[in-house]
Amino acid sequence: MAVPSGLELSGVSDPRFAAAHHALVSDNAVQFDLQKALPPPQPPQWLSTLGHWVEDILKPIGRFFEWLTNFMPNAPVARLLLWLVIIAIVSAALWLIINRLRGKPLWSKRAHAQHDEPGVANESDWVPDRNAAIDWLAEADQLAANGAFAEAIHHLLYRSIEDIEHRRPELVRPASTSRNLAAASAIPSEARAGFGQIVALVECSLFAAKSVNEADWVTARDAYHDFAIARAWQV
Repeated sequence: MAVPSGLELSGVSDPRFAAAHHALVSDNAVQFDLQKALPPPQPPQWLSTLGHWVEDILKPIGRFFEWLTNFMPNAPVARLLLWLVIIAIVSAALWLIINRLRGKPLWSKRAHAQHDEPGVANESDWVPDRNAAIDWLAEADQLAANGAFAEAIHHLLYRSIEDIEHRRPELVRPASTSRNLAAASAIPSEARAGFGQIVALVECSLFAAKSVNEADWVTARDAYHDFAIARAWQV
């Protein structure tokens, strides 16, 4: 910005004013010529393209919500409540769709059992896999036929725990013991009694230093039959 050296524009001839004006103009600390501001940096092309793409996608959604809002009352509280109901319905629908895609039933027998009486087993819900139980028993029979009665009983115990973990996954934890599982009310009474007999025989062989014989094996086998196979034959 050009500043006149004299006072022609003001028509004032006061030498003191002229001196002060000259001193002000001569001061380098005062800027009279202002530079134009630099334009802001432009975003990269890929970011602009992405922004336009997102905008094109969201526009129909925005128009849909705007159309939906036109049917709502003008009261802000009523609109808020209606939106909360819509969000809840959409969330429930998404949850059902995801569960179906994952192959989960909408309402399982176990959920009904836990809803009716939490922590207590539903006898009709305990249905082990009959074929798997027969295979496990055949493996144990082979061990017993070779005279390895303790190993055969251990085999039944391990397989029983696997079946409990499959049917009641919340019961089996790293710190769980066989005795804890044998006392769990979430296991049906018939299966719990058979499992308890197997646990008792294993504890005798491990902690009481008592060797198990064929009679003990027969007892464990019958107990496993009560635990799994007898129930499976009723399916």
